[in-house]
This record gives sequence, structure tokens and C-alpha cells, in this order.
Amino acid sequence: DLIGTPFLNLVGEKEREGVIKKVQSISKDNPTLDYNLKVELLGEEVTWENWTDRGIFNEEGELIEYQAVGRDITSEKMIENLLLESSEMLNTLTANAPGLIFLLDSNGEFLLSAGSGLSALGYRAGELVGQTINDVFSAQPQNLKVIQSALDGHLDRSEMSFNGSIFDISFSPFHNSSGERTGLIGIGTDTTDQLRAQQDLKANQQVLRGIFKAVPAPFMVWQHMDGEFYLSDFNNEAARMTDYKAKDFIGVPLSQYYADLPEMVEDVHICYKEQRQSKREMNYLMRTTGKVMDAVLRLNFVPPDLVMVMQMDITEQKTVERNLQNRIDELTALRATLTDISSHLDLDELLTSILERAVTLLGSASGELALFDEGHDQLRIVASYNMGRDYTGTIIPPGEGVMGRVLEAGKPVAVDNHANWEGRMPEYSEIPWNAGIGIPLRQDGRMIGVIGVVTQEEDKVFSTSDARLLMLFAQQAAIAIENANLFHAAEERASEAETLAKASAAVASTLNQEEAIRRILEQLLKVVSYD
Repeated sequence: DLIGTPFLNLVGEKEREGVIKKVQSISKDNPTLDYNLKVELLGEEVTWENWTDRGIFNEEGELIEYQAVGRDITSEKMIENLLLESSEMLNTLTANAPGLIFLLDSNGEFLLSAGSGLSALGYRAGELVGQTINDVFSAQPQNLKVIQSALDGHLDRSEMSFNGSIFDISFSPFHNSSGERTGLIGIGTDTTDQLRAQQDLKANQQVLRGIFKAVPAPFMVWQHMDGEFYLSDFNNEAARMTDYKAKDFIGVPLSQYYADLPEMVEDVHICYKEQRQSKREMNYLMRTTGKVMDAVLRLNFVPPDLVMVMQMDITEQKTVERNLQNRIDELTALRATLTDISSHLDLDELLTSILERAVTLLGSASGELALFDEGHDQLRIVASYNMGRDYTGTIIPPGEGVMGRVLEAGKPVAVDNHANWEGRMPEYSEIPWNAGIGIPLRQDGRMIGVIGVVTQEEDKVFSTSDARLLMLFAQQAAIAIENANLFHAAEERASEAETLAKASAAVASTLNQEEAIRRILEQLLKVVSYD
């Protein structure tokens, strides 16, 4: 049907002018023309055709005929366009990639180089293409060795450093259609900042660990695993506190370490579960040292799975507190004692009360009180309490027994083992008491007596604290005794004055001399003792 049809009638109007120019360019010297023709059909369908035109010339060089061969290349053109678009997209992506991307052939020649990381090597995208790894890394033998090893198939990942920048590079081989290795793809991520951050973190962790180790308070770290806690770490002070045995307990379960302290095990579990701090104060036996100690334990949860226990030895502090409380109790008891004895004006009652109060004040059960006979330079027992028998009236010379030693030395004397003491008096050898203490009673610097307290308890001894407390009591007791003596003397003087007044009245009421003498004698008998 096309026979006799003009050729140009088969060409679309948009392409016709271009085809005419191409055909007119055929000459005797260039008789062949090859070109692609885009054809737009009805319905806006586009096809591509490849045409090869040949001009036939006679001997005079005149064009006498056109020969043309065409084929449909629409599919090929579509594939070509897709490849072009993919290439442009790849170039765009690789040019802006944050890391490093390169492609090597089997000889180590760069076929592709892209990514912002190229600046670390001193290159821009594409500048490595055509160069070999020997060209680029001649001054970096370590990097050259790494890439050559990857090319040989011995390495799939490595860390490489370029001018201070560090890259984590993954290597992947690529193969041809026959499965032969034909090259290598490298994709690197700049990890410089990450590694520096890790190094800084490691340095900070080392500093923090140094601080943890040097903190002047004992810390032990318990790690939670599978419902149990295990000792994972401790600091220098904890090592010292355990006589450097803490290392032997690394990995030991909490329930085993605190086997005798279930409340402590419970505290650690609660601290972990509720992720909070807690505190416990206790007295317990250190299993590492065998030392009984008072301690305060502070627990702190440390995410994600640690509980730190700070264990402070407060034994000394507690001892001071207990001593202070004992002192307060002693002074309170002393005040009550002094209030009691100051209410007694009868000397015998007072002496008995002083002795009983002194014994009670020291937590003992027995004692004696002796007054000093200055004229005979000796002591005489005037009150005896729970001594097994009544020693009232017993005379004690200076230097004999505990009280005699007090009289002789003028200061407190304490004996811990009375049964084997060389200074004991024979009169007291039958009494099974273990320890005793004697305190002088003084008034205005002169000796007026001695208080003695004894105990039968085998383990009890009298301390300097007991002596101090009894001395305070003795000072006030001496004043009470002196006051009672003064009161007794005042009563006697009042009685004498009353008797003299009655005698005077009796004499004045009679003029009989014998009767007056008899009355005077009657009144004198009331105030003066005579045989």
C-alpha cells in the first residue's frame, strides 16, 4: 500500500523538518546517515525508531536513490532513560552522602568516589575516579594494606583513619554475570565524634571510678541478676573496713553475705524495686572481721540494675552518745539522791540513806559508811548495808582494808579482786565480794568519813567514771552530814537553854537552900550525863 507514497508523508509534522535536514546532509562523500527518530502517534503515544539512510549516487555524483532501514527502539530508549535517571539519582545521593562511598575494580582503580567524607582525604566527589589505591594511599601504608586485604576477600569491615577523621568502613564485593569477583564497594561512616565521645565518656568514667575508689566512706555495689543481688564492686575504704577481704566476696549473693540480717536483704530489694534511697541503723557482727560494730547503712538505686550501699562505722559516735546518756542518767539519779538525803535531819537516818543511795547509784548491792574519829585517827563503821552481817562499830585503822587505804591516801581507792588482795582486813575475809571502791567524805578540806561500795558480781569492776560519780555524791553527802550535825548541835543548845531557864525558875520559887539545890540537880540531869 505504501508503494508510490511520498516518504515525508510518513513523517510527523514535528519531526519532518529535522528529517529533511538530515536527508539533505547526505552526500557522495558521506552517503550514510544513522539517527534516532522520536515519533508521536495519535493518542499522544510516543515511539522511538532507529533509521539508517543511504544515498545512491551515479558516476557524475548525482543522487539517484535513497535507501532507508528502520527499526523500533522504543524499549531500548526507555531502558536508556531509566538508566540515565538512576545514574543522576545515584550521583545526587552519593554527592550528598554524609560518609564515604567508593567503587574499585579488581585492579584497585577507583570507578566511583562520593560522599562528604572525601574531604577528610583532601578530595571532592569524583576526583578519585581513574586513580588507583596505590596512588591515593602511597603515604598511608596501613590504609593501603586494609583496602588491599578487602579486595582480596579477606576483610569485610575495618576502622580507617584519614587526617584525624575516623571511618567505620564496610566492604562488599561485586561480581559479573559469571559470578567472578570484579571489584569492591566500600561504604564508610564518619565515627570521629562518636569515638571521641566514647573516649571522653571512658575518661569521665575513669575519673568517676577514681573518685568512687577514693571516697572516704565505705561503699559496696550490688548488681541485680535473675532476682538476686551479687557483690560486683567496692571502694578502697570498704576494702580497709573489711581488712581487705572484700575482694573474696565478689560474686557472692546478697542473701549469703547478709544471711544473719534478713532485714538488710529486704531493704536492698525494696530500694531496687521502688528505685529510691533508704537508711538503716544497726548493731551487728562484721563477718569479714569478726568485729561487732554500730553502723548506719544508706542505700541508693543506680540505674539500671545496681544498688550502692554505704556502710558507715558509727561505733565511736554511738559510744559517745551512750556515755553521754549514761552521764545524763547518772546526774538525774544523783539529783534525786541529793533531794532525798537533804530531807533527812536525823543523823542516823541520814547516814543510812546516804549509804543506800550510794550503793544504788553505782548499780551495786552492798556497802558501808564510816565516820572519822579525829582524836583517835581512825574510822568507825556507822552504817552497814547488805554486807552479810552488820559491821557497825568496827574500827578501821589507816592503811587497812579499802577504807583504811582511802583514809591514808586521802583519795579514792578501787580494788578489782578483793579475795586475792593483800590489803584486805581479816574481818572481811569471809565475805565473797569481788570488787570494791572507797571514796573520802570531806568538808572544808578535812576528812569526815569514807563511803565504801562493794559487789559480788564476778565481771563487774568499778571504773574511773564510777569513782567520779561517787565523788560528786560524796561532796553533797558531806554537806548533808555537816548540816545534820549542826542541826543536832542546835537542838542540844536549845535544850540546854530551856533546862537552865527551868532551873532558874525553880531556884527563884523557893527560899530553902536544900530544895533549891535539889531542883537545880533535877534540871541538870536532863541535859548532862554523869555517873
